[in-house]
Amino acid sequence: MSRLLQFWIARPLACGALVAALGVGLRAQAAPAAAGTPDPMSGWRISGAVAQGMDSNILSALSHPEADSTTQMQLGLSRTWSGRGWSFQADYDPAAVSYVRHAKLDFVSHAYHQMWNYALGPHTRITWGTDAQRYPTRGGVPTGGLAPLSATAGASQAMALQAVLTGANSNLELNHQYSRRSSWSVGVAGGLQDYSRDNSLAAAGAPGASANAVFGHSSTLSAHLGWSHQVGASTSVQVGATQTEMQFSNLNQRVRYDSLQVSLQQGIGSALSLQVGAGPAWSRTRSGAGAATFSLPGTSYAANASLMAQWGHNQYGLSWQHSDQLGLTAGGLTTDMLALQVGLRLTQNWSGNLNVGQSRGTTATAAPGGAAQDSAFASTQMFYHMTLQWSLQASATYFTQAVPTGLGTSQPFRHLQASIGLSYVLGGAQ
Repeated sequence: MSRLLQFWIARPLACGALVAALGVGLRAQAAPAAAGTPDPMSGWRISGAVAQGMDSNILSALSHPEADSTTQMQLGLSRTWSGRGWSFQADYDPAAVSYVRHAKLDFVSHAYHQMWNYALGPHTRITWGTDAQRYPTRGGVPTGGLAPLSATAGASQAMALQAVLTGANSNLELNHQYSRRSSWSVGVAGGLQDYSRDNSLAAAGAPGASANAVFGHSSTLSAHLGWSHQVGASTSVQVGATQTEMQFSNLNQRVRYDSLQVSLQQGIGSALSLQVGAGPAWSRTRSGAGAATFSLPGTSYAANASLMAQWGHNQYGLSWQHSDQLGLTAGGLTTDMLALQVGLRLTQNWSGNLNVGQSRGTTATAAPGGAAQDSAFASTQMFYHMTLQWSLQASATYFTQAVPTGLGTSQPFRHLQASIGLSYVLGGAQ
């Protein structure tokens, strides 16, 4: 544990967040706010966890994987501000991992999420959301700030092995309700992903640390126009048009993707909600700096569906999406994502969740259609709540993907992580 603390303190960004969190927590416990005095913890939610675990494939190897024991320290900082007609929430989730026999592989990952809402009038609202992450792909995808289904779908995507991913995406949307049942929206979004060499793997002597990694950066820019109409008390219809342009530096290639979807959202009783949508899509590719125009459009379809249910304290969710979007590999597209989430409150003290996801991807050179790259993700967590703040937790995560090794050939990559530890939550504002 002492080496992990030294490792954490050596990183100024993570250290500052940790010291600030501990300082706020100690002050809050030592000096409760007097009656009529503003609570200094109002709007804050701080959580932390320390766990011992194992990693089955620390070098991201395709064959003869090597395992090691790990010590993990996680921190969650969430702050909410609000005023008349507006609100802003920011979440920062750093995590440090230390290996018992391979100190050169120690790392800190970062995840940041923010959401801003502002009412321009009684029927007009603007929202702005941003997410950013930096992590070695051997550590898995950080999921701080994301809803369970979104986190599961994202974590199931094929990843660039033996690389460090730095990414950010942001979206801005304006929504106006022009009648009692109808509204329209317009939005823009952009994102950037950079893949750099994981020097720690090379320093640790990982086999194929240079040959297996593909570096470069990918970017995306999109615009969306939507219309929604409330047909009945529990039924609504949406129509949306989206145009997206994706660029891949390592392929010197751009992909333009347009889609038009009609969706139906239907409430079924008080516990179920169903949403389905489908429509045509067109994809065009331009390769090389000298190409003046895109290729002829290839026609496909875009579709999505989700089913949400809540019975008592238990939650269930199932979602599926088919469209072209940036994947988690340099020059890669994700075309299909399937996610399942189950959250159970077993007793007053026991709770748990199960998340399963599967994705299908391809490279931009093969779009539309081409050799698919399948991947799958599964995770489970179990909590024993000793008090309102303290919990014991056990978790396990499994990830696998097919890695191309030659023309028409691939080899499975497998990764299992498990841990057991103690967590603490201070404050309740979200």
